[in-house]
Amino acid sequence: MNKWAKNYSELLSMPSYCGSHQKIIVSEENRVQHRGINNDRNKVRQIKIDGDMWTKGTSTVRADYLLLNEDKKTAYIIELKGSDIEHALEQIKNTDVNLSEALSDFQKYWRLVYRTSTKKMKNRNENELQRKCPNLVIRKNSLEESI
Repeated sequence: MNKWAKNYSELLSMPSYCGSHQKIIVSEENRVQHRGINNDRNKVRQIKIDGDMWTKGTSTVRADYLLLNEDKKTAYIIELKGSDIEHALEQIKNTDVNLSEALSDFQKYWRLVYRTSTKKMKNRNENELQRKCPNLVIRKNSLEESI
């Protein structure tokens, strides 16, 4: 596709990697994972931004996944990273900005799961990052949450 969805109907045209009312939605890459638990069996969609919306190898900065809870109107922008956390934050921010119109009715949450941190990140406190970005949750190796 190699373009950002301009509206919600364009997002709906993207393939979903989970069942419409699936209980556990796993996004996995770089030996790290995010698990969204859909206890209420709401209508959900898992969209692979890096690979479907944007072809691998293109230079556009983007997150890995978008997890939507259509009933609760929540959107999780998920980046699964090996180690470059600074770049991961840039990917999440860019995805948020470029999908803002398509997700205008949704509350957006940023999720970053990483395998190892760089020296640069060790010098930055995760709490400091979360104060600057209140919808950001950062975890090492895995993150499981109710969506």
